[in-house]
Amino acid sequence: MNLENRSTPFKDISGGESPEKRAEILDAANSSYINFEGSAHISEIDHPEGFDEIVEAIQNDFEKFVINHGGIPVNILLKNIHFMTEKDFDQCFKKDSKTPQLSTIGHIFIRGNNKDIHSIMSDFVHELFHISSYHKLQVAPAPLIFTSTRSGLLATPHKRSDRLFDNLNEAITDTLALRFEQMFFRTHPTLKKYTDKKEQFQNQNPKDEFDVYKTVRYQDNASIYTWRRQYTQEKRKLYEICETIAQKKKDTYLSANDVFLEFTRGYFNGDMSVIAKLIDDTYGKGSFRALAIDLKNFPPKKEIT
Repeated sequence: MNLENRSTPFKDISGGESPEKRAEILDAANSSYINFEGSAHISEIDHPEGFDEIVEAIQNDFEKFVINHGGIPVNILLKNIHFMTEKDFDQCFKKDSKTPQLSTIGHIFIRGNNKDIHSIMSDFVHELFHISSYHKLQVAPAPLIFTSTRSGLLATPHKRSDRLFDNLNEAITDTLALRFEQMFFRTHPTLKKYTDKKEQFQNQNPKDEFDVYKTVRYQDNASIYTWRRQYTQEKRKLYEICETIAQKKKDTYLSANDVFLEFTRGYFNGDMSVIAKLIDDTYGKGSFRALAIDLKNFPPKKEIT
């Protein structure tokens, strides 16, 4: 697939003085994404050997996967994938060593290029789902042209400290990334070697699907494999919510996975009305608002008013 022939990430915009102005800003945002040529404050290092070829190889599979889950895929441009030294990454984004990668406005930034290719691709796919999720821009006053107010289910109404559905959004993202990895990584010769090693280790050290080795270092001759998954608590809580809803609404949903697919539809198309009704019907009025604030301690112990 030619990575230059792709859709852009921004799907909606609000605010501004007129529909024409909103359309102009939306076009500018998408054009900026396509034509990005790097930034002076980003000190990049080389992509790992074989990385670009694997990215190109999995794009078709990624497209099909996202479409099957109700989304419209955005294929990342290779020039919009930025590897940085660990020191530069931490300084640039004010992060610590626990954050291996992040994405923003259609770009993926990865901390270091010396991990095994399987771990790097796991990090990359996680961010690729973020980019392909629903994105809404808000026209902002000068000197800013726009600001992002929605990314998947994540909502940032006014200031960054007001982030809503943050943990829920990450739980959905990494569940999708893990499923994609399980389905398609084994089809690529380079990744299959690591996938086979990972499955061999997990068969010898079984855990449930949410404890999939947050950090594992496994040495095989001269090679060291690092398998890491994020947001295990959040994914477990999301599954519990889906299971509870499925049990209460047996006539509509056959399984927790069917409920999870409702969450993914909202994640990709931006419509949260179905999810909101499911949560409030199952846990009581106001529960959706409580979920927006705190996934880990959901449902709240006392009734919401």
